[in-house]
Amino acid sequence: MPLEQLVNVISPPRLSFYESYLNCAEPSSKVGAYLAFQSVSCDFFPVIQMIEVALRNTIHDVAKAHFSDENWFLTKVDSEQSKKLVESAVNKAKKECGNGYSADDVVCRLTLGFWVYMLDSPYRNTASGCYLWSSDNREKAFSDAKNAWGQPLTIASLFDDFQKVLQLRNRLFHHEPIWKKHHCNSLDKAVNNVKRDHDFLVKTLKNLSPVKADILNCIEIPEKFNAVCTKDYVDAVMGKVEQALNSKD
Repeated sequence: MPLEQLVNVISPPRLSFYESYLNCAEPSSKVGAYLAFQSVSCDFFPVIQMIEVALRNTIHDVAKAHFSDENWFLTKVDSEQSKKLVESAVNKAKKECGNGYSADDVVCRLTLGFWVYMLDSPYRNTASGCYLWSSDNREKAFSDAKNAWGQPLTIASLFDDFQKVLQLRNRLFHHEPIWKKHHCNSLDKAVNNVKRDHDFLVKTLKNLSPVKADILNCIEIPEKFNAVCTKDYVDAVMGKVEQALNSKD
């Protein structure tokens, strides 16, 4: 594929970040950096998937027991946005599973955003009709979530963490450069930004489900990520891409 065509396929505005932030002036180096970081970002998906499924099942189990109703999501959600997400999930369950769909058929179709916002303030408010997060329920759901001093993380703190997970997930799914943060002006800093985000996700998974974090290590996801999230790897990918593109000019 000619270089100009490849630039247009990826989009010049998207590639412009690689020049303004990372000083990749040549089109071929922009494409190379873009592909290098796309490659590194692949190892985020298994961690995010594990977090999403674990958070969903954890909150559903607690809410189902607390409200004594496996269909609690039909009556115990607070915001209009959450109600719309439930309605959408119910409609999908009916369409894909028929009228005999189960509560689990709906639960698995609710978005990560729905589950993250189940940690928001209305569910922590004892005066709310959808109050969920008593100290006992917090312990059932997040007994392993501790801060640096070994103290239990509050639901409010966990809400902040999972909002960050949601933001990362959305940026990745929309192919946005997750390395792009304030004061990022070199490949070294970009690599470090990506590494910090991956470390955060692994820590968050461990807080949520140490067993899943252990499985992650078993299949060597952190090891594979650390092998490619380096300046040397990014340089090598950029070199290969630039060589391939320039050889076709």
